[in-house]
Amino acid sequence: MRNLEQKAFYVQRNDRPMVKTIKEEKINDGLVEEFYDNGQLKRRGNRKNGKENGLWETFYEHGQLSQRGRLIDGKQEGLFEHYYNYGQLFNRGSFNNDEQEGLWEYFDEEGRLSYRGNYKKGIKQGIWEEFDEGGALTRTEEYKDGVLQK
Repeated sequence: MRNLEQKAFYVQRNDRPMVKTIKEEKINDGLVEEFYDNGQLKRRGNRKNGKENGLWETFYEHGQLSQRGRLIDGKQEGLFEHYYNYGQLFNRGSFNNDEQEGLWEYFDEEGRLSYRGNYKKGIKQGIWEEFDEGGALTRTEEYKDGVLQK
């Protein structure tokens, strides 16, 4: 028995959008691309044994990259980057077994470092630093197991 699913997508004909529906084989292995109703690419990546594996990219509806990172058996693993809807980097950091791990950096709308700190198993840990628009350190906080220390 074939594993089929129905997909709808938009095509342009004479400057008017037209909905076209097809039946296609559900992809368990290989490249997967999902689209918004307007035809823009929504997500792109690979599956292995029905699970997301390798580099995955997600896009905003207008086509700009939203996030990029690796998945192993459907879980976030390694470096991830998230972007503002106009393309500027919002944050970057790593995951281990689907939990934030290690140094994470956050940037303002102009691309300047706003703050940074470490996670351990998805919980804030250690020193977190905040910076002003000129790059000067303005505040330091310490976290232990996600709790701000006084």
